[in-house]
Parts: sequence; C-alpha cells; structure tokens
Amino acid sequence: LTAELTDDGRRQVVDVSCTGFSVISSRKYVIGNSVEAMLLHEGEKYRGKVCVQSIRVLGKDRIRYGLLCVENRVSVGNMPRGLELMTVWFQTKQLRRLAGTN
Repeated sequence: LTAELTDDGRRQVVDVSCTGFSVISSRKYVIGNSVEAMLLHEGEKYRGKVCVQSIRVLGKDRIRYGLLCVENRVSVGNMPRGLELMTVWFQTKQLRRLAGTN
C-alpha cells in the first residue's frame, strides 16, 4: 500500500483507517495543510484531498504524518470508499492470520 502526495512523491503507508492514513516523509508540513493524495492498493487507485491532522518527528528527516481524508467535504473523489475497502481488507487478513487460516 503506497500513497502519492502532491509535491512529495510516493510514500509507504504505515497505518490506515476508515478516516485516513499515515505516512513517513522528510517534507515539512504543518497541521492543517491540505494536499491531494492518491492511494494505490491491489492495483486500484483512490484519489482525494487529505489534511495533516498529526505530526510526530521520528528522527532526522523522518516525520510521521497522520492524514485525515476530507474528501466528502471539499471535493469529489473516491478516497473515502477506498479507505473503507482497505480497512476491511486488512482486518480480514489479520483475523485470518490470528485464526491460523491464512
């Protein structure tokens, strides 16, 4: 699962939920910044606008950003649906692994 952010290129997604996702980047954002994003999962692309909700400095040039999907409020994209599908996909995968049926 990767995310492509405007002016930041492709980043590995480190967390995903129905409302947003997290990435690690060296680019400097501030809370409240909005950027266009594209998530790529299982060959599908999900686009939309996200807003920086949290920032955690991990080290030199490594910052974890929590990004909230604001798509339904500001533009028309398919990211909200994509986040729902990915969350269910990862939960199902984890449950199968825990049950030993992976």
